[in-house]
Amino acid sequence: GGVDLRLAPARDPSKRLGFFDMAAFLPRPPAPTGTFSEVEPGRYVNTKLGAGSYEVRGRAAGFAPGFVEVHCASEENEVTLLMPAGRRLDVTVIEAGSKAPIADARASVLRGSSAGLTKLAARVSGQDGHVVLGPLPDLVPATGDGFLPDTTLLSVQHPRYGDHSVELDPSATELVVELQPGGTLAGKVHWGGAVPTRLYMLTLEYQDVDGFMGLFHLPRFTLTDLAGEFRITNLKPGKYRASLSERFLQQEPFKMMVDDLEPATLWRQEIEIQNGETTEVEIDLTPSGRGVTARLTGQVRFDGRALEGAKVRVSGNGSVEVLTDVRGRFETAEFSC
Repeated sequence: GGVDLRLAPARDPSKRLGFFDMAAFLPRPPAPTGTFSEVEPGRYVNTKLGAGSYEVRGRAAGFAPGFVEVHCASEENEVTLLMPAGRRLDVTVIEAGSKAPIADARASVLRGSSAGLTKLAARVSGQDGHVVLGPLPDLVPATGDGFLPDTTLLSVQHPRYGDHSVELDPSATELVVELQPGGTLAGKVHWGGAVPTRLYMLTLEYQDVDGFMGLFHLPRFTLTDLAGEFRITNLKPGKYRASLSERFLQQEPFKMMVDDLEPATLWRQEIEIQNGETTEVEIDLTPSGRGVTARLTGQVRFDGRALEGAKVRVSGNGSVEVLTDVRGRFETAEFSC
């Protein structure tokens, strides 16, 4: 008894990954507690489950978490969940340069599968940089095709250092993780030399990793200040795509999706971040504050004749709309390139 059972929807790895599928890879409990009731020792029942494919996840004190995938197609489905005694992983976190131990680093073992991301264990390192994770289930090499392989990863984070994420070796019992101080991106936005009269949002996307591991390098965001300056620290060394846009994250996220909001990107550049160094950039949005702009002119014809009242929409980096005149001609307002 005393097993905490949770459910998570499983998905077909061959299907295209959508936005809400990506959200499944944010570490979190897969379902509320109390969805299963214990009817006898070791036997649990969920009477409110609909048809579909699920991953059942179980936890009990002193045992490694258990996982089993089941397809529910009938009124009654029975599955056996094995929860092994497991093993532990000793991790020591140190500075890459001085080799000094790092205290208060959060080490997590994460399991990725078609049902998303599950946190198997997480603890904070002590003053000696040491942390023990477990009990953990027996680890296996990454399996599965496409973007969603069944794999286990180690993530180590500390606010004063760059994040460390790596696929975990199934045979590892002791690991030494070296955290680097990372690099810094600093810069200033101006309007042809003038101080901007608004705030902008800068986004940094890590580019030196593809596929599944890219989920562990979430974009970094910051706002420019009233002088147009910005600074992002503790960045993992490597290549980034930096972009500047109008401020947009202060809005309600789901309303943004419903409205199909496309904030205009006013500037974009590839940037290399070096460990222990500050990379500086200067962003000139021209006296208009919109960066490089353009207009689009043209004519719409149908069966060789000018078409009046046709709606022409230019979208991609923001959007503008205009109607054609009696000659089928149109000219858009200025839009950001």
